[in-house]
Amino acid sequence: MESIGVWIFPFLTSLFGLGAVLIPYSVAVRNGHVPAVIPFISDCGIFAPEKCFFSLFLNLTALFLAISVYLRHRQIVGFYGSQMRRRWRTISLSLMIMGVIAAFCTSAVGSFSARETMLGHAISAMGTFNLITIYIWGQVALSFVLEPRFVCLFH
Repeated sequence: MESIGVWIFPFLTSLFGLGAVLIPYSVAVRNGHVPAVIPFISDCGIFAPEKCFFSLFLNLTALFLAISVYLRHRQIVGFYGSQMRRRWRTISLSLMIMGVIAAFCTSAVGSFSARETMLGHAISAMGTFNLITIYIWGQVALSFVLEPRFVCLFH
């Protein structure tokens, strides 16, 4: 039996992230808790039962995000380990830590309701968006700088 590839973890991160937006939205609209025309994402997670779906899916997104971030770090170190200088390994590790903190903030967004604890919700949401943006751009930079040797031959 073949093992499941590591591609499944970023895929599940995206799938559950999309579910965290669409499922609470559809339940909230059906129950009349939000207008059907473009409400804030967090407004769809204020009242039960959509609040439970919002929290559940964001927690699953956070779990698979943390796993994806860790696997990406291990992939970089494993693939470029022999040619990696110490600073690139440190940068990759720092990006991994930022990604894991972003995953924690994602879980906190679902746990702190915008209605009951707006400050906790806002800080968590800002942490998620800022850290994940830094993480993604850091991965882009690493992918550009750590170009494999065999690719350099064709330039």
